Amino acid sequence: MAGYSMELVLAIGYAFLAIIAFILELIARSMHQRTRELSPVSFTYHPERDGWNCPPRPVPLSRLFRSAERQGRLPRPRIGL
Repeated sequence: MAGYSMELVLAIGYAFLAIIAFILELIARSMHQRTRELSPVSFTYHPERDGWNCPPRPVPLSRLFRSAERQGRLPRPRIGL
């Protein structure tokens, strides 16, 4: 290794990994803080049951398209002009 001692290489490697760990820790802390500031949009928490109520599910788009297609409101593509 061109005259470098093994201890020096290991110390530099350890310092590099420690810096990476410190950067990841900072990123994790900022993401945690941002998550704590978010509001639970339309979910409601019930402490007496220790649970969350989800909002009602919207109608799936596939169902909307099928009903519109049955009623003739969607134009059908022409294949082979």
